[in-house]
Amino acid sequence: MFWIILSLFAGITYMRLLLGKIPDENSYKGLGFFLNLFYSFGILYFGLILGFSIAVLFFLIDHFLLRKKLNNNSLLIRFLTLFVITLTIGIIHYILEKVLDVI
Repeated sequence: MFWIILSLFAGITYMRLLLGKIPDENSYKGLGFFLNLFYSFGILYFGLILGFSIAVLFFLIDHFLLRKKLNNNSLLIRFLTLFVITLTIGIIHYILEKVLDVI
């Protein structure tokens, strides 16, 4: 359960880094509230989708590979695996969005 929550948090953090600073409500006059609402919804919705994909990949790798090869006290290896999966998902997302213009 801890790893799933950490994976979802990694997805939301990636989207926060990708979208940047929260826009100021006063800078867009009357539409600032809706822009802030759309921004927050985008971070949560797409961040959870990316986090879920990170969680699924981590679960598969952890269940089929790490648990059989390592003992239960290998917390650092699991953190590094989660970081590498997050980095891989981020790179794939960047390539699909910016380079290939699919997303």
